[in-house]
Amino acid sequence: MTTSPATTPANRLFSLPRPDWLDLHQEETLDPARPIIDAHHHLSQKRDGFRYMVQDLAEDIAAGGHNVIATVYVECGAMYRARGPEAFRPVGEVEFANGVAAIGASGIFGPAAICAGKRVPNAHARTKTNTASFFIRSCWVLQSGGICR
Repeated sequence: MTTSPATTPANRLFSLPRPDWLDLHQEETLDPARPIIDAHHHLSQKRDGFRYMVQDLAEDIAAGGHNVIATVYVECGAMYRARGPEAFRPVGEVEFANGVAAIGASGIFGPAAICAGKRVPNAHARTKTNTASFFIRSCWVLQSGGICR
């Protein structure tokens, strides 16, 4: 995992990972053969220096001792499009997750199907009309190949 400062930036509601704290205790894996789908993870690289990307997730999966066979990416406001209509910029996050899924499918980062599923709720598709919101959400689904919900 990427080492991050222990301080919490003002715009975050959570603490950044502290490897020194995480290393204090290691739990035994109860059933290492049981196939697991990690049903909720985020990937992000923020301008404030926080970074948790596919390499970090793959390292955590490999070090965890569990048989993680797939993961589900959940939106976190990362990798929005830098250009284009403001309302459509969040679609870039689905495009990003699709790219990571392709990287994960290569097997370079291990056997788990990283970002095999995507959950991008409509929290960022707030517009003045329901028709526009529907159109933006439809773009998410189309960009995800139909597996984004």
